[in-house]
Amino acid sequence: MDVILPAAALVLIVVYSLFFLKLALFFKKETPLSSGKSTIDSATVIVPFRNETENILHCLNALKKQKCESLRWEVILVNDHSEDDSLQKINHFISENNLHSTYQVVSLSANEKGKKMALKKAITLANGELIITTDADCIFTEQWLIELARAFTPNTHFVFAPVLYQNEKSFFHAFFSLEFLTMMCAGIAMANRQKPVYCNAANMAFRKEGYLKIEKKIIGNQSASGDDVFTLHAFAAHYPEGIKALKNEESVVYTNIPYTLKEILHQRLRWASKSVYYKNISVNYMMLLIGVTNILLLLMFLWGIFNYKRIGLCLIIFAIKCGIDYCFIFLGAKQMKKTKLLKVFLPSVIIYPFYLFVLLLLNFVTPMYWKGRKI
Repeated sequence: MDVILPAAALVLIVVYSLFFLKLALFFKKETPLSSGKSTIDSATVIVPFRNETENILHCLNALKKQKCESLRWEVILVNDHSEDDSLQKINHFISENNLHSTYQVVSLSANEKGKKMALKKAITLANGELIITTDADCIFTEQWLIELARAFTPNTHFVFAPVLYQNEKSFFHAFFSLEFLTMMCAGIAMANRQKPVYCNAANMAFRKEGYLKIEKKIIGNQSASGDDVFTLHAFAAHYPEGIKALKNEESVVYTNIPYTLKEILHQRLRWASKSVYYKNISVNYMMLLIGVTNILLLLMFLWGIFNYKRIGLCLIIFAIKCGIDYCFIFLGAKQMKKTKLLKVFLPSVIIYPFYLFVLLLLNFVTPMYWKGRKI
């Protein structure tokens, strides 16, 4: 143990460092991701919703303010059996703003439920050449739609952009917001190395024609989550050079962080549940590298406690990982205008291995819920 554990940790930390340094270089350089002539002239924005009475008007107002006169676009809102007054608020907003010609509201039938079904139903009704998906609890800049559309050059088939938390009010909010930011940055950097691993359905766009070609190849129907990542992986398999990720501030979508720790953990468990269905080599490699590195650090910590003479080596390995993590996260946070989250960086990297271990255990024993529905 005195030789095997530190040797394994040193090898892993070298691999981990090289991996994230390559990703950090992407944020270090300026990359003109929206260059070239767009081939898109029409788009459909799809917004699934369930019990979003507190958020839906913010989303609708943000959509109404979009500045994209050169793009013909429509909005389809899909009601997933809401039990509050979300539907009434939406209908009132459409009538009040005379948007009947461009906004459409549909409801899932009794035997249809879930976000995946909502997206599929809306795509069949969409008139736009481009499908853009977002969530009912999101807001965006006034240039959001046009930024996504401009990213589509003739060889582009799928584009996604950052989704970031806002309104962090506590240390744990900042911790999970920093984790989410790191996931976003890693997904963006990997996609622009032609190895897409992760995106979020709150901010993604794809050609409808391409989707219809690959729809039957989208895996993960058994998973309660993953409508975004599985679609990304299917597009990447069919159009390996047709994936693009944006990192500019105008393309960002913002959403409020879940209020309670319980809500946040349930969200993370939903995301984790889809990982067993991944077939993408890049995402499995990245997940394995991050998971094993952090678990090994946890073992090194325990080893150092019971063998104080080795504590120096433990601290050196931990310091190397901290330096690499900070380099990557700082560059990503700077790009996304979220550097304020770095104030919790040090305690976060200490907590993170323990958090991953607890999340792994909870994944086996905790039932998953979403919007009051067991999934």
